[in-house]
Amino acid sequence: IGLEVKAGDAILFTENLRHGGLTNQSDQVRKTLHVGYGPMWMMSQNISTMDEVPYIKPETWHRYNQGQRELFQAWLRTEPEYQTS
Repeated sequence: IGLEVKAGDAILFTENLRHGGLTNQSDQVRKTLHVGYGPMWMMSQNISTMDEVPYIKPETWHRYNQGQRELFQAWLRTEPEYQTS
């Protein structure tokens, strides 16, 4: 099934859907954003990053508002090797 979408539209689907895209034959750039989510304790299921521990740099953390900090608290690492100064 082919989907015809307009610029700015989003297509959302689960990883269970077999999918692919046709060759971009226009002179416009086609951008794709892959987003995944799950419980904080679940590691990435992307084979290229599955061994990486989630991490937010302290200088990034300080820019977050309270809501963002609540979402990413588990990703803030406090070990000395993760500190920038």
